[in-house]
Amino acid sequence: MNLRNLIIGAIIFLVGCTKYPDGPGFSFRSKVNRLQGHWFVSNAEAVFKPISGPGAAYTVSLTKDYADEYLRWQFIKEEGVINLNVYTGTTTNIDYSGQCNFSDDGKELYIDFDYGWGQINRDTLSIMRLTNKELWLDQVYYQNGYNGTNYDTKYEITVSTKWQSF
Repeated sequence: MNLRNLIIGAIIFLVGCTKYPDGPGFSFRSKVNRLQGHWFVSNAEAVFKPISGPGAAYTVSLTKDYADEYLRWQFIKEEGVINLNVYTGTTTNIDYSGQCNFSDDGKELYIDFDYGWGQINRDTLSIMRLTNKELWLDQVYYQNGYNGTNYDTKYEITVSTKWQSF
């Protein structure tokens, strides 16, 4: 009877430990250690949903071949700070960089990008999955759409990216 209760308790504990919607259910690695390393986009999709105006909903997908060749991230922990280097194109030059922090509950990743002209822009990304091999992020933002004459449709845009480590 005690062994059965222990097994049931362990299952409930492990199922209840899921922090991110798509997992993992449990990890011995800290979220910082899982985040560190080189990443490339394996899948990206932007869903445009009109919230006002006459525009239609649509989806834009980024193929793996294009994303793999033209967008890479590198997270490095140095002296307690998580730095991010962003590489675009086929060169090994860092195009821009930023610093990262997790939200208090660990479900969001804040990236403060420094584009070099003295202004820091913060991106807030919802973490959907974080393992040492997969990083799935969602970001929601709003933008007015141009219909050829004016910007009359406001869109809610959800960008979902799936990253793989290499």
